[in-house]
Amino acid sequence: MERFLSSIRNKVRLQEFFIKWLIEKVTQGTESMSIPIYLGGSHEDDLYKCQRISSQTAVDVPTLHCQHKEADDRMLLHINHATCTELFKRVIVASPDTDVLVCLLYHFSETWKFSGLEELWVLCGQANTKRALPVHDLVLTMSRALVSVLPAVHALSGCDTTSKVSTKLAVFKAAEQGGIELIKDFGKNKELSHDMEIKAEQFLARAIGGVNIDTFNELRYFLYHHKSIKNNFERLVPTSNSIQLHIKRAFLQCYHWTNATKATIDILNPLDYGYILKDDFLVPLIVSEPNQPPDFPFPCTCKKCFRSNACPCRVADISCCEFCKCDVSGKCGNPHNTIRKP
Repeated sequence: MERFLSSIRNKVRLQEFFIKWLIEKVTQGTESMSIPIYLGGSHEDDLYKCQRISSQTAVDVPTLHCQHKEADDRMLLHINHATCTELFKRVIVASPDTDVLVCLLYHFSETWKFSGLEELWVLCGQANTKRALPVHDLVLTMSRALVSVLPAVHALSGCDTTSKVSTKLAVFKAAEQGGIELIKDFGKNKELSHDMEIKAEQFLARAIGGVNIDTFNELRYFLYHHKSIKNNFERLVPTSNSIQLHIKRAFLQCYHWTNATKATIDILNPLDYGYILKDDFLVPLIVSEPNQPPDFPFPCTCKKCFRSNACPCRVADISCCEFCKCDVSGKCGNPHNTIRKP
């Protein structure tokens, strides 16, 4: 079964079959429904429509017809319909997904509590660890300003569709120390401005570096020289070019989350937001330009550069640079030294 469900096509076909089977059973009277069920997505004739199934009837619900491709986004639309249109006072969501919890906290604080929703619960865990989290109480433990940027914080630091860049503790700390102002508009409308990208990079750089650093290139320089990771480039943070692509992907995800309660939204092209097509699949673009100039030699690993035939910098008749392992400003034997800038 696990192998069967690993195919996206198989899952869609299974959903189509189940919806068709259930509708036929109810409308033919072989199955009774005491509580109405809303079925959205995966209808054979229209992937975007939604039907309300009750006793021997299946009726279209036009207000729930939407273009959302993700089940999580469609679920948020249904909760919004239940609270704002059907005026439900209590909603229970069964989902162990952190992305869903973040969205529920955000939309409860921004919209649903003002529409009369009094209780919002999330069922998570399994067997003995199964529990219900009161979202309506969790919201009260956080400032409204922090809740208003939760989707941005979660998408930027790492979620189901974006890479992990920092720990949640670090980004929440950065947010509480003035970072909220940097990302307050991130993902809330369809325009990702250059200024918004700069502020998002600044937010992440400060979350990781813990100092007043504005770009990831500056952060790489700081970590290399002050965190004892010389010549171990795998431990360095991404370049500014790479993190800007990550920020675009985070923006796209955040835009879908914050606007998921709307049936119709402007569709953004993922190819403009850090993705490329590979074998008809969307995959993240990691870098769009080289991390270093093509003519810039790799820093040497010599201690003192005394051997002219062993030091790559001396062999190339160039000076050592500040990224070399040797002490270029002190006891370095390279006669060509006039510190080479990276």
